[in-house]
Amino acid sequence: MKQHKSNLAAWGKPLAIACPIVLAVVALIGAGWSIGTVPPDLLSTVGISPQVVSQDDPRSNYTGAEACKACHLSEYNEWETSRHSRMVQPIKPSEVKASFTPGASLSYRGRRFTFERDGTQYFIVEHSPGLPAVRHAIAYTLGNRRIQHFMKRETDGSLVLLPPSWDVLRGEWFPQEDIVPTGDSGVEPVQVWNKNCFGCHVSQERKNFDTETLTYESDWLDSGTNCETCHGAGRPHVEYFEMLALGEEPPPIVSWQPLKRPLMPFAGETATDLCATCHQNRYLLQDNHTPGDPFYDYFLTALPYTVPPDSPDPGYYVDGRTRRFSNNSFGIWLSSCYLEGGVRCIDCHRNGHSINIGKNPQLASPVAGRQLCSSCHSNIVEKAEEHSRHPLGSEGSSCVACHMPRTVSGIKATMRDHSLAVPVPENTVDYGIPNACNLCHEERSPQWAADNIQAWFGNIEDRPDAMKFRRRAAAFSAAQYGEPAGLDPLLEIVRDADEPFLMRATAAGYLRVYPGPRALDGLWDALVDPHPLVRAIVPLSIVAHPQGRTLLNDLASQLSDPSYSVRINTAFAFTSLGIGLAEGTLGEHLRNAQDEYIEHLQLYTDSDADQSNRGMVHALRGEFEEAIRAYQIALRLNSEHADARFGLGVALLQTGARAEAVGEFEKLLDQNPEYPGLKAVLAQLGSGDNR
Repeated sequence: MKQHKSNLAAWGKPLAIACPIVLAVVALIGAGWSIGTVPPDLLSTVGISPQVVSQDDPRSNYTGAEACKACHLSEYNEWETSRHSRMVQPIKPSEVKASFTPGASLSYRGRRFTFERDGTQYFIVEHSPGLPAVRHAIAYTLGNRRIQHFMKRETDGSLVLLPPSWDVLRGEWFPQEDIVPTGDSGVEPVQVWNKNCFGCHVSQERKNFDTETLTYESDWLDSGTNCETCHGAGRPHVEYFEMLALGEEPPPIVSWQPLKRPLMPFAGETATDLCATCHQNRYLLQDNHTPGDPFYDYFLTALPYTVPPDSPDPGYYVDGRTRRFSNNSFGIWLSSCYLEGGVRCIDCHRNGHSINIGKNPQLASPVAGRQLCSSCHSNIVEKAEEHSRHPLGSEGSSCVACHMPRTVSGIKATMRDHSLAVPVPENTVDYGIPNACNLCHEERSPQWAADNIQAWFGNIEDRPDAMKFRRRAAAFSAAQYGEPAGLDPLLEIVRDADEPFLMRATAAGYLRVYPGPRALDGLWDALVDPHPLVRAIVPLSIVAHPQGRTLLNDLASQLSDPSYSVRINTAFAFTSLGIGLAEGTLGEHLRNAQDEYIEHLQLYTDSDADQSNRGMVHALRGEFEEAIRAYQIALRLNSEHADARFGLGVALLQTGARAEAVGEFEKLLDQNPEYPGLKAVLAQLGSGDNR
């Protein structure tokens, strides 16, 4: 084993707190524009923002989509009818796809919902046994093409998704159990859109949660995904042409970048990063992302290792591929077409303004699909019938039928897998992962499919691409239960430069469950991985690993990593290990990373867990008044947050407020008598409470 020694003498004296810390959540996509002729009445037609934005607001350089209309009318008109422009809309008859005819109703889980319209107002009425009917006034629609959801505004400003949704294609109401949990009436956390879906569906959003009143005043510049989400802030561009239209010379501070923002010239990584800000499950780290910015300075991809093994509806298959919808960027990032060929989302989805962006004419038929793939795979396309073992023109001869099967589950739909993988029916036999062959040949067994693939292309050991999926399935299926058989393949994956970075990061995440030096060696190697996502996962695994503290000195270098996600996760790791202070350059790097972590937590001031996290950082730095404020907010959000109450008691003790501290500890004893170390603390304080 490599030697990993922790020299704790270098660290400041840690406070004796050990509170679990949870990182938090969720973003946008768009289009491509071209320059038009500047109309003479530009100033009278160009708007600025639909909201009044102060100069110190990060959004002050944004104009909103209406400002683009004067010069880019055709693009604007096309965008205005697109899915990207209409994700969230204020309720109005032109936006409502659902039927609100009298007599319509939906019943499930002991409740009945009816639907009413009064002029331009729409209502969903909830009837529960033994309770008065509740009339929910709809404030916004969410979605419009396949499924339409409805949101109401609560008195605290939260926007809540209501249980009934409308199936646009089938023309019927149905209970939205994918988003709204079943069970008793009442708001579940996942239903609060401006908390749990922050950064999604609208552009340049601000949550605006008031920690004093515990209310939201959320706002955004455009409903839907606007031009500037993909092309960058437009005010300098607009001001430049405003001045030209007036015959004035723009000053040096007003510059025009000659359209370096359209999607098409972007290289593979930058172009797919932009789409991934929406089309991927990820945590939001900062909310002022601009096209072209490093993705992992603003987002952290959600990985398969975070899914509980007993999840009834997991987001990933055990070979690492996506199982649930809204995660297409994850799929493409797994593919060799992206990793080796530089494929971008826009190579297939060519027009982000199109209302049918998901229906691509270049993939509409087997012939068209082969033409698209032939730019890289001409040798295979020329022998398509021999390669596919299906007659030309048949569905089975289509590239996407085999390499993009419909194995991703959406809301009342199945979608194509975007990993562009080879069929591996052996993984169906052993792990239940669906394969392309049996999606068509449903009457046949997975073993039949495996036998045919082996007869055509060789045994699994002779198919390198298939072996990668085989190894991942073996590693991840064992690792989710901590089974010893998972360790060797995990170590192979985390050290294999030919594995996609998503899979190396997933392997690093799973290594946390394996005690002992071999897993630590794997994490040590991952600390210097070239990809920021892998490096960002390592601190989280070190915290969870039973011997993770032995890597403390090695982890310290990550405090000054070039990537924001790595730095804040490392700050999180030191905080959860009880270290808030250090000396010299190390101390400076630690404080800077902590400051960035605190900045990140400001996105989640409505989260009791993250307020508790913030309190712990301040407490470890000796900033006890700030810690007290954070813990108190956490407890106002959730009075039963045990770590926040314990942390508040500790912080109060440090300020000399002994009686108040004892009071908090006693409240915690009532709520959680088995909280670790609590009884010992009370005994030491001599409270006289021997419960």
